[in-house]
Amino acid sequence: MQEISDIPECNGVPMVHQIPTISSLGHEFGIADKGVQILRPLLAYSKIELQDTCRAAKMPWVEDATNADPTLTLRNAVRFILSPSKARTEAESSELLPVALRKRSLIEISKRAAEMEQRVEEKAQECFNGCKISLNISSGTLNLEVPADVFRMISSTTGKDGEHHYRGWFKVTAALLRRLVRLITPTESILLPNLVSAVPRFLPQDLLEPTEKNHTQQSQIFLVSGVQFTPLGENTWRLTARIPMENGEAPELTHSDLLQRSYHLWDGRFWILLHNVSEQLEVKIRRFRKEDAERFYACFNPKQRKTVKAILGEFCPAKGRFTLPAIVAKDEGGRERVIALPTMRIKIPQKKIPRELQNLTCSVRYKHVDLGSHDLNKCRDPSTLSPLKESPSSSLLNISVRIPSCTFKVYLSAKGAVESGAWANVFLAWERPV
Repeated sequence: MQEISDIPECNGVPMVHQIPTISSLGHEFGIADKGVQILRPLLAYSKIELQDTCRAAKMPWVEDATNADPTLTLRNAVRFILSPSKARTEAESSELLPVALRKRSLIEISKRAAEMEQRVEEKAQECFNGCKISLNISSGTLNLEVPADVFRMISSTTGKDGEHHYRGWFKVTAALLRRLVRLITPTESILLPNLVSAVPRFLPQDLLEPTEKNHTQQSQIFLVSGVQFTPLGENTWRLTARIPMENGEAPELTHSDLLQRSYHLWDGRFWILLHNVSEQLEVKIRRFRKEDAERFYACFNPKQRKTVKAILGEFCPAKGRFTLPAIVAKDEGGRERVIALPTMRIKIPQKKIPRELQNLTCSVRYKHVDLGSHDLNKCRDPSTLSPLKESPSSSLLNISVRIPSCTFKVYLSAKGAVESGAWANVFLAWERPV
């Protein structure tokens, strides 16, 4: 049990699990703020100490009646076995158990484990802050570069005796992988032992023991808790969540969900709120599927289509685009049609949107994440861009691009090639009714 934790039963509940109405970036499309947490400041004190404190302060001691039922939970069963009976004191009851299972021994083991975990997490946090990361909150992807200094930090991990501790490297690297994966995974809880098998694929070959070098290569694609690590170069990866999506279909937000006019957490990654939802025409949010792509692209004119493909190709390459949320409505023939990719701020032309959805708008927040010492304002934010439109005086498409502290223009040719020099990001805007 942790001293500070979220409320697991409230996962996905807006304003409790996380607060999507507050953006950590200060922009319209930002990162949700953290929600309500449980604080347990009395974990370090025994029950007897707490009861004595209450008696000294003349406060009544209140105990949950369900704690007395050993059949209710596993914790209650253990408590019942370890608790003193009417015929003996707590000390006498404890003496009946093996030394390793007595309360003081368990508390000491728990304390040592917590101290070890804290040392590992602190080292992993230091390594995380040393990584070069680029989080794309519109597509839920992450570009990662691990400098050589970070791997040197990992290899400098030592045991209590001061000697190099090879297994300590694995623990620190697994904790680092968990910090990275948490930025984009839809999974709420990630257990450290489940990440150890991925460590040899992440560490350079010169840090591995000979037996592990024979079975792993850093250049290979590997999966960690539903996140795909795709090598882009030496010690460089692109992280994409939900690849392959077939391992778990993202849940849908139904028409009745969207009519509630509140934020909903889609796939554990994006908080989405639709405004002006029609009661007459059913609309829902599900993932963008491979079979949607052709009809979606066909809604744009040739120049726009090439631009849309260029942007998705750059920021959601290959199967990555099929992990995005899509706003879907049925056409006159009853077939589902994607009308928008809200996190990418891409919407089909207004004239092709059903009349009942002409005033539909959207607010989006990325899930709350801890970026450590990395600058939140370096997260890519597409919300302030101008709508995609044809330039009447040029064959190029003119798109405004928002970069923290500056706004400039990037021009895409009909082939989708970037005409300007170095650029950080390109997005299409979500059109809003005037």
